[in-house]
Amino acid sequence: MPRASHAMRLGTSSAIEQLLGSTLVLVAHPDDESVGCGMLLQGIRAAGILLCTDGGPAVTRPWYTRVLHRRTRYAGKRLAEFRAASRIARVRYTCEMNGIQDQLLYKCLERAAGFLAECIAQHRPDAILSHAFEAGHPDHDCCAFLAHWAGRKFSLPVWEMPLYYRSAPSSPLVYQRFLCCYGNEVELFPEPDKLLRKTMMLSEHRSQAGVISRFDKTREVFRPQPAYDFSMNPNPALSTFAVCDNIAIGCVLERFRSFAP
Repeated sequence: MPRASHAMRLGTSSAIEQLLGSTLVLVAHPDDESVGCGMLLQGIRAAGILLCTDGGPAVTRPWYTRVLHRRTRYAGKRLAEFRAASRIARVRYTCEMNGIQDQLLYKCLERAAGFLAECIAQHRPDAILSHAFEAGHPDHDCCAFLAHWAGRKFSLPVWEMPLYYRSAPSSPLVYQRFLCCYGNEVELFPEPDKLLRKTMMLSEHRSQAGVISRFDKTREVFRPQPAYDFSMNPNPALSTFAVCDNIAIGCVLERFRSFAP
C-alpha cells in the first residue's frame, strides 16, 4: 500500500533542504522543468538546468510539420520556450545538449555523461534533481540513470520527481505519482506567488499546451532517488514505454548495462 507523503511549503521541512541550496535539475525535454518542479525551482538559491534533448521528435509528426514544416524549426521553438520559462524562474544557468532528438537519449548515454560531468565540474552543485525511473518515457529513464551515475561519481545526493507512467499497456496515464511509494515522498503546497510564477512558466510552453493541461500545476512531489537496479524493468507489466514510438524497454536497459563513459 502507498504510504502518505510529507506535505510542506518551501523552506519548512528539513527533508528537502538538500535541494534548496545549489541544485542541478537534469531533465529530458523542454517543459519538464516547468511541469515537474516549477514551484521548487523558485525556492532554490542557485538553480541550474541541464536539458538533455532538443524536444524535437525523431519521427516526423503531422501536428508540427503543418505549421513549422521541419523538425529543426519545431525543436528551435521548444528551446526558445524553455529559455523563456527558465528566465521567469530566475534560474542561474542552463546547459543544453545539442543534436539529441526526442526518444533517442539512450543511444547517446556516453556523450550525455561527458556533458553532465563537465557541467557539474564547472558549476559544482550540491545536489541533483531528475526524473523518476518509471518506464514512462525512455528519455526520462535515461536521465534517472545519468543522475544516478553522476551522484555516485561526484558524491552528490540525487532526488527525483515523477511525471507519468501506465500501470498496464491499456491503462490510462498516471500523472505525477511515483510508481512505488516508500513514505519518504515530499509534496509541495502551492504558495500563491510561486504558483503564479509557475503558471507564467507553463504559459511559455505554447507548443505543449495540450500536453501540459493534463498535469496538475498545483502538485509537485519529490523524494531521494531509491537504490534502483537499472538493469531491471521498473514496471514489468510493460514491454514498451508508456509514451514512445514502440521503443522496447529492454533495448534501453541493455544500453544501461553496456554503459561505458
